[in-house]
Amino acid sequence: MKRQGFTLLEVMGVLAVMAIIASFTVPSIIRQIRQAQATGEDAVLKQVGEAIVASIQANGRIPNPGVPATNPTGWMALATNYTALSSNALLCVYPENPSTERRYYLEPTFAAYLAGLTPPYATPADGFPTNGFPTGAMRALLVSSSRGIMNPPTSSDPTLPGTAGVNLPAADQLALVNWNKVFSNGVVTVPILPSTPFGSNWNGLGEFLHVEAIDLRPLFCRVELFDTAAPVTVEVNPIGSGYGAVPSPITTNGTTINFSTNSTGGVLLAAVFPAQRQVVSVARSTNNTTSSPRTLADPASPTTPPAGSSADLIVTTPGAPQYDLGSGPQTLTDQSTNFYVIKGTSLQLIAPGVSTNTQTISKDCSFEYYGQSWRQLY
Repeated sequence: MKRQGFTLLEVMGVLAVMAIIASFTVPSIIRQIRQAQATGEDAVLKQVGEAIVASIQANGRIPNPGVPATNPTGWMALATNYTALSSNALLCVYPENPSTERRYYLEPTFAAYLAGLTPPYATPADGFPTNGFPTGAMRALLVSSSRGIMNPPTSSDPTLPGTAGVNLPAADQLALVNWNKVFSNGVVTVPILPSTPFGSNWNGLGEFLHVEAIDLRPLFCRVELFDTAAPVTVEVNPIGSGYGAVPSPITTNGTTINFSTNSTGGVLLAAVFPAQRQVVSVARSTNNTTSSPRTLADPASPTTPPAGSSADLIVTTPGAPQYDLGSGPQTLTDQSTNFYVIKGTSLQLIAPGVSTNTQTISKDCSFEYYGQSWRQLY
Protein backbone atom coordinates (compact mmCIF):
# COMPACT_ATOMS: atom_id res chain seq x y z
CA MET A 1 0.00 0.00 0.00
CA LYS A 2 1.35 3.41 -1.01
CA ARG A 3 1.83 5.85 1.95
CA GLN A 4 0.58 9.47 1.62
CA GLY A 5 2.36 12.47 3.13
CA PHE A 6 4.66 15.41 2.53
CA THR A 7 8.26 15.15 1.76
CA LEU A 8 10.75 17.15 3.79
CA LEU A 9 11.32 19.40 0.82
CA GLU A 10 7.61 20.14 0.54
CA VAL A 11 7.32 20.94 4.25
CA MET A 12 10.29 23.26 4.03
CA GLY A 13 8.71 24.95 1.01
CA VAL A 14 5.44 25.52 2.88
CA LEU A 15 7.27 26.92 5.89
CA ALA A 16 9.22 29.25 3.66
CA VAL A 17 6.03 30.54 2.07
CA MET A 18 4.44 31.02 5.51
CA ALA A 19 7.50 32.94 6.69
CA ILE A 20 7.30 35.24 3.70
CA ILE A 21 3.59 35.86 4.31
CA ALA A 22 4.23 36.45 8.01
CA SER A 23 6.93 38.99 7.23
CA PHE A 24 4.27 41.06 5.51
CA THR A 25 1.31 40.46 7.81
CA VAL A 26 2.74 40.26 11.34
CA PRO A 27 4.08 43.85 11.43
CA SER A 28 0.73 45.02 10.12
CA ILE A 29 -1.12 43.07 12.81
CA ILE A 30 1.20 44.40 15.52
CA ARG A 31 0.73 47.91 14.20
CA GLN A 32 -3.05 47.50 14.28
CA ILE A 33 -2.91 46.24 17.87
CA ARG A 34 -0.80 49.25 18.84
CA GLN A 35 -3.15 51.59 17.04
CA ALA A 36 -6.12 50.06 18.85
CA GLN A 37 -4.39 50.56 22.20
CA ALA A 38 -3.50 54.12 21.29
CA THR A 39 -7.00 54.93 20.06
CA GLY A 40 -8.46 53.68 23.34
CA GLU A 41 -6.26 55.93 25.48
CA ASP A 42 -6.85 58.90 23.17
CA ALA A 43 -10.58 58.49 23.82
CA VAL A 44 -10.10 58.18 27.58
CA LEU A 45 -7.80 61.20 27.67
CA LYS A 46 -10.49 63.22 25.90
CA GLN A 47 -12.97 62.06 28.54
CA VAL A 48 -10.56 63.16 31.28
CA GLY A 49 -10.33 66.59 29.64
CA GLU A 50 -14.10 66.90 29.57
CA ALA A 51 -14.25 66.10 33.29
CA ILE A 52 -11.70 68.83 34.04
CA VAL A 53 -13.67 71.39 32.03
CA ALA A 54 -16.90 70.37 33.78
CA SER A 55 -15.24 70.83 37.17
CA ILE A 56 -13.98 74.30 36.19
CA GLN A 57 -17.47 75.40 35.18
CA ALA A 58 -19.05 73.92 38.31
CA ASN A 59 -16.53 75.26 40.84
CA GLY A 60 -15.06 78.35 39.18
CA ARG A 61 -11.60 76.93 39.89
CA ILE A 62 -8.84 75.97 37.46
CA PRO A 63 -6.68 73.02 38.63
CA ASN A 64 -3.22 74.02 39.81
CA PRO A 65 -0.49 72.36 37.68
CA GLY A 66 2.10 72.81 40.42
CA VAL A 67 0.58 70.43 42.99
CA PRO A 68 -0.03 66.65 43.03
CA ALA A 69 -3.16 65.57 41.17
CA THR A 70 -4.68 64.31 44.43
CA ASN A 71 -4.20 67.66 46.19
CA PRO A 72 -7.56 69.40 46.87
CA THR A 73 -6.61 71.95 44.19
CA GLY A 74 -5.13 69.32 41.83
CA TRP A 75 -6.73 68.19 38.59
CA MET A 76 -7.82 64.70 39.68
CA ALA A 77 -9.34 65.83 43.00
CA LEU A 78 -11.38 68.52 41.23
CA ALA A 79 -12.46 66.39 38.25
CA THR A 80 -13.32 63.16 40.03
CA ASN A 81 -17.00 64.07 40.57
CA TYR A 82 -17.56 64.86 36.89
CA THR A 83 -16.78 61.53 35.23
CA ALA A 84 -17.91 57.92 35.40
CA LEU A 85 -14.27 56.83 35.76
CA SER A 86 -13.14 55.71 39.19
CA SER A 87 -10.52 57.85 40.91
CA ASN A 88 -7.74 55.38 40.06
CA ALA A 89 -8.89 55.02 36.45
CA LEU A 90 -9.05 58.81 36.16
CA LEU A 91 -5.56 59.26 37.55
CA CYS A 92 -3.71 56.42 35.80
CA VAL A 93 -3.79 54.76 32.38
CA TYR A 94 -3.55 51.41 34.18
CA PRO A 95 -5.42 51.89 37.48
CA GLU A 96 -3.40 49.22 39.27
CA ASN A 97 -0.11 50.90 38.31
CA PRO A 98 0.55 54.37 39.80
CA SER A 99 3.59 54.72 37.53
CA THR A 100 1.21 55.32 34.60
CA GLU A 101 -0.19 58.54 36.09
CA ARG A 102 -1.48 61.02 33.54
CA ARG A 103 0.07 64.49 33.47
CA TYR A 104 -1.69 67.86 33.58
CA TYR A 105 -0.02 71.10 32.50
CA LEU A 106 -1.12 74.72 32.10
CA GLU A 107 0.25 77.33 29.68
CA PRO A 108 2.84 79.13 31.88
CA THR A 109 1.67 82.73 31.27
CA PHE A 110 -1.90 81.73 32.04
CA ALA A 111 -0.72 79.81 35.11
CA ALA A 112 1.19 82.86 36.38
CA TYR A 113 -1.92 85.04 36.00
CA LEU A 114 -4.03 82.53 37.95
CA ALA A 115 -1.37 82.10 40.64
CA GLY A 116 -1.48 85.84 41.36
CA LEU A 117 -5.21 85.88 42.15
CA THR A 118 -6.84 85.81 45.56
CA PRO A 119 -7.49 82.97 46.08
CA PRO A 120 -5.04 81.48 43.54
CA TYR A 121 -6.51 79.59 40.56
CA ALA A 122 -10.08 80.45 41.62
CA THR A 123 -12.66 83.09 40.76
CA PRO A 124 -12.01 86.22 42.89
CA ALA A 125 -14.95 87.78 44.71
CA ASP A 126 -14.94 90.67 42.22
CA GLY A 127 -14.27 88.53 39.11
CA PHE A 128 -11.13 87.71 37.14
CA PRO A 129 -9.36 91.07 36.66
CA THR A 130 -8.99 92.41 33.14
CA ASN A 131 -5.65 93.89 34.14
CA GLY A 132 -3.08 91.26 33.17
CA PHE A 133 -5.64 88.94 31.60
CA PRO A 134 -3.68 86.72 29.14
CA THR A 135 -3.70 87.76 25.50
CA GLY A 136 -2.11 84.53 24.27
CA ALA A 137 -2.95 80.87 24.77
CA MET A 138 -5.04 79.84 27.76
CA ARG A 139 -4.50 76.13 27.41
CA ALA A 140 -4.49 73.03 29.57
CA LEU A 141 -2.52 70.02 28.38
CA LEU A 142 -3.04 66.35 29.23
CA VAL A 143 -0.26 63.86 28.46
CA SER A 144 -0.15 60.10 29.04
CA SER A 145 1.55 56.89 27.94
CA SER A 146 -0.32 53.69 27.13
CA ARG A 147 2.91 51.70 26.93
CA GLY A 148 3.00 49.13 29.73
CA ILE A 149 5.30 50.18 32.57
CA MET A 150 6.56 47.86 35.25
CA ASN A 151 5.39 48.49 38.78
CA PRO A 152 7.74 49.89 39.98
CA PRO A 153 9.20 51.15 36.69
CA THR A 154 12.50 49.82 35.40
CA SER A 155 15.30 51.60 33.58
CA SER A 156 14.03 50.22 30.26
CA ASP A 157 10.49 51.67 30.60
CA PRO A 158 9.52 54.57 28.29
CA THR A 159 8.39 56.92 31.09
CA LEU A 160 7.10 60.43 30.52
CA PRO A 161 9.56 63.33 30.90
CA GLY A 162 9.45 65.65 33.87
CA THR A 163 7.71 65.05 37.18
CA ALA A 164 4.01 64.77 37.94
CA GLY A 165 2.78 67.91 39.71
CA VAL A 166 5.44 70.11 38.08
CA ASN A 167 4.42 72.36 35.18
CA LEU A 168 6.34 71.93 31.91
CA PRO A 169 8.12 74.95 30.36
CA ALA A 170 6.31 76.82 27.61
CA ALA A 171 8.61 75.54 24.83
CA ASP A 172 8.01 71.90 25.84
CA GLN A 173 4.26 72.41 25.98
CA LEU A 174 4.25 74.04 22.55
CA ALA A 175 6.23 71.12 21.09
CA LEU A 176 3.65 68.68 22.48
CA VAL A 177 0.72 70.72 21.15
CA ASN A 178 2.22 70.90 17.66
CA TRP A 179 3.16 67.21 17.54
CA ASN A 180 1.25 64.98 15.11
CA LYS A 181 0.92 61.26 15.71
CA VAL A 182 1.88 60.10 12.21
CA PHE A 183 3.14 56.62 11.31
CA SER A 184 6.28 56.40 9.16
CA ASN A 185 7.54 52.92 8.26
CA GLY A 186 5.35 51.48 10.97
CA VAL A 187 6.53 53.72 13.83
CA VAL A 188 5.71 57.12 15.29
CA THR A 189 8.43 59.53 16.39
CA VAL A 190 7.94 61.31 19.72
CA PRO A 191 8.13 65.15 19.75
CA ILE A 192 11.42 66.91 20.47
CA LEU A 193 11.15 68.72 23.81
CA PRO A 194 13.82 71.42 24.32
CA SER A 195 13.94 71.35 28.13
CA THR A 196 12.79 67.91 29.29
CA PRO A 197 13.35 65.54 26.34
CA PHE A 198 12.00 62.01 26.10
CA GLY A 199 14.46 59.25 26.89
CA SER A 200 15.88 56.87 24.27
CA ASN A 201 13.46 54.19 25.46
CA TRP A 202 10.79 56.00 23.45
CA ASN A 203 12.49 55.25 20.13
CA GLY A 204 9.87 53.80 17.78
CA LEU A 205 7.13 53.93 20.43
CA GLY A 206 5.51 57.29 19.67
CA GLU A 207 2.12 55.70 19.10
CA PHE A 208 1.94 55.11 22.86
CA LEU A 209 2.24 58.82 23.60
CA HIS A 210 -1.07 60.69 24.01
CA VAL A 211 -1.61 64.45 24.08
CA GLU A 212 -4.91 66.27 24.59
CA ALA A 213 -4.88 70.08 24.33
CA ILE A 214 -7.82 71.94 25.93
CA ASP A 215 -8.49 75.55 24.97
CA LEU A 216 -9.86 77.22 28.11
CA ARG A 217 -10.29 80.70 26.63
CA PRO A 218 -13.90 80.03 25.49
CA LEU A 219 -14.78 79.35 29.15
CA PHE A 220 -14.18 82.99 30.08
CA CYS A 221 -16.81 85.67 29.47
CA ARG A 222 -16.19 89.40 29.83
CA VAL A 223 -18.74 91.30 31.91
CA GLU A 224 -19.11 95.09 31.82
CA LEU A 225 -21.12 96.96 34.43
CA PHE A 226 -22.04 100.64 34.02
CA ASP A 227 -23.42 102.86 36.78
CA THR A 228 -25.04 105.83 35.05
CA ALA A 229 -25.40 107.55 38.44
CA ALA A 230 -21.79 107.31 39.44
CA PRO A 231 -19.56 108.95 40.22
CA VAL A 232 -21.67 111.52 42.05
CA THR A 233 -20.56 115.10 41.36
CA VAL A 234 -20.97 117.52 44.28
CA GLU A 235 -20.68 121.31 44.04
CA VAL A 236 -20.83 123.67 47.02
CA ASN A 237 -21.18 127.41 46.29
CA PRO A 238 -21.74 130.41 48.54
CA ILE A 239 -24.78 132.59 48.06
CA GLY A 240 -24.03 136.27 48.06
CA SER A 241 -20.58 137.63 48.79
CA GLY A 242 -18.16 138.19 51.62
CA TYR A 243 -18.25 134.68 52.96
CA GLY A 244 -15.34 132.44 53.81
CA ALA A 245 -13.87 129.57 51.82
CA VAL A 246 -16.04 126.65 50.80
CA PRO A 247 -14.96 123.16 49.76
CA SER A 248 -13.97 122.52 46.17
CA PRO A 249 -16.23 120.24 44.14
CA ILE A 250 -15.65 116.58 44.98
CA THR A 251 -16.45 113.32 43.25
CA THR A 252 -17.54 110.24 45.16
CA ASN A 253 -19.67 107.16 44.76
CA GLY A 254 -20.52 106.76 48.45
CA THR A 255 -23.91 107.20 49.98
CA THR A 256 -23.02 110.06 52.36
CA ILE A 257 -21.39 113.34 51.35
CA ASN A 258 -20.03 115.70 54.01
CA PHE A 259 -19.31 119.41 53.43
CA SER A 260 -17.45 121.72 55.74
CA THR A 261 -16.51 125.39 55.38
CA ASN A 262 -14.60 128.11 57.07
CA SER A 263 -17.32 130.69 56.43
CA THR A 264 -18.65 132.41 59.49
CA GLY A 265 -22.10 133.24 58.32
CA GLY A 266 -24.51 133.32 55.48
CA VAL A 267 -26.04 130.49 53.50
CA LEU A 268 -24.37 127.75 51.43
CA LEU A 269 -25.90 126.18 48.39
CA ALA A 270 -25.14 122.48 47.94
CA ALA A 271 -25.99 121.11 44.52
CA VAL A 272 -25.68 117.32 44.14
CA PHE A 273 -25.89 115.92 40.63
CA PRO A 274 -25.92 112.12 40.77
CA ALA A 275 -26.45 111.78 37.00
CA GLN A 276 -29.59 109.79 36.28
CA ARG A 277 -30.15 108.75 39.89
CA GLN A 278 -31.54 111.91 41.49
CA VAL A 279 -30.83 115.64 41.50
CA VAL A 280 -30.53 117.51 44.79
CA SER A 281 -30.08 121.23 45.30
CA VAL A 282 -30.34 122.31 48.91
CA ALA A 283 -29.74 125.63 50.70
CA ARG A 284 -28.46 125.43 54.28
CA SER A 285 -27.11 128.09 56.59
CA THR A 286 -23.68 127.61 58.10
CA ASN A 287 -25.07 127.34 61.61
CA ASN A 288 -26.74 124.02 60.70
CA THR A 289 -30.23 125.42 60.43
CA THR A 290 -32.10 124.61 57.26
CA SER A 291 -33.36 127.34 55.01
CA SER A 292 -35.93 126.74 52.32
CA PRO A 293 -34.70 124.14 49.80
CA ARG A 294 -34.53 125.34 46.24
CA THR A 295 -35.30 121.82 45.04
CA LEU A 296 -35.35 118.50 46.76
CA ALA A 297 -35.80 115.70 44.26
CA ASP A 298 -33.78 113.17 46.22
CA PRO A 299 -35.91 110.95 48.49
CA ALA A 300 -33.17 111.04 51.11
CA SER A 301 -33.39 114.50 52.66
CA PRO A 302 -30.35 116.34 53.95
CA THR A 303 -29.88 115.74 57.64
CA THR A 304 -28.54 117.85 60.47
CA PRO A 305 -24.94 116.83 61.21
CA PRO A 306 -24.45 114.99 64.50
CA ALA A 307 -23.26 116.90 67.54
CA GLY A 308 -19.58 117.73 67.31
CA SER A 309 -19.46 117.36 63.54
CA SER A 310 -17.61 120.00 61.58
CA ALA A 311 -19.82 119.46 58.56
CA ASP A 312 -22.13 122.24 57.48
CA LEU A 313 -24.16 119.95 55.25
CA ILE A 314 -24.70 116.21 54.90
CA VAL A 315 -26.50 114.94 51.82
CA THR A 316 -27.41 111.28 51.55
CA THR A 317 -27.81 109.85 48.04
CA PRO A 318 -29.17 106.46 46.99
CA GLY A 319 -26.80 103.58 47.65
CA ALA A 320 -24.33 102.58 44.96
CA PRO A 321 -25.24 99.44 42.96
CA GLN A 322 -23.66 96.09 43.75
CA TYR A 323 -22.97 92.71 42.19
CA ASP A 324 -22.36 89.27 43.67
CA LEU A 325 -20.53 86.29 42.14
CA GLY A 326 -21.28 84.07 45.11
CA SER A 327 -18.69 85.38 47.57
CA GLY A 328 -20.65 88.38 48.83
CA PRO A 329 -21.80 91.74 47.40
CA GLN A 330 -19.22 93.94 45.71
CA THR A 331 -19.93 97.68 45.45
CA LEU A 332 -19.24 99.49 42.20
CA THR A 333 -16.64 102.14 42.96
CA ASP A 334 -16.27 103.41 39.41
CA GLN A 335 -18.72 104.36 36.73
CA SER A 336 -17.48 101.43 34.62
CA THR A 337 -16.38 98.06 36.03
CA ASN A 338 -15.04 95.22 33.86
CA PHE A 339 -14.05 91.67 34.78
CA TYR A 340 -14.19 88.07 33.53
CA VAL A 341 -16.20 85.15 34.84
CA ILE A 342 -16.33 81.50 33.86
CA LYS A 343 -19.18 80.60 31.54
CA GLY A 344 -22.18 79.43 33.55
CA THR A 345 -21.45 81.70 36.51
CA SER A 346 -24.48 83.07 38.36
CA LEU A 347 -24.23 86.86 38.58
CA GLN A 348 -26.49 88.76 40.97
CA LEU A 349 -27.03 92.43 40.12
CA ILE A 350 -28.22 94.30 43.19
CA ALA A 351 -30.11 97.58 43.45
CA PRO A 352 -29.70 98.23 47.20
CA GLY A 353 -33.00 98.18 49.03
CA VAL A 354 -34.91 97.70 45.80
CA SER A 355 -34.30 94.46 43.91
CA THR A 356 -31.86 91.73 42.88
CA ASN A 357 -31.53 90.56 39.29
CA THR A 358 -29.87 87.15 38.78
CA GLN A 359 -28.21 86.34 35.46
CA THR A 360 -26.46 83.16 34.26
CA ILE A 361 -23.52 84.32 32.17
CA SER A 362 -23.10 82.40 28.92
CA LYS A 363 -21.31 84.99 26.74
CA ASP A 364 -19.68 88.42 26.83
CA CYS A 365 -22.28 90.85 28.14
CA SER A 366 -22.92 94.35 29.46
CA PHE A 367 -25.33 95.69 32.08
CA GLU A 368 -26.35 99.24 33.01
CA TYR A 369 -27.64 100.57 36.32
CA TYR A 370 -30.29 103.20 35.54
CA GLY A 371 -33.10 104.58 37.69
CA GLN A 372 -32.30 102.23 40.59
CA SER A 373 -32.59 99.10 38.43
CA TRP A 374 -30.34 96.97 36.24
CA ARG A 375 -30.88 96.27 32.56
CA GLN A 376 -28.84 94.29 30.04
CA LEU A 377 -27.33 96.22 27.14
CA TYR A 378 -26.13 93.16 25.15
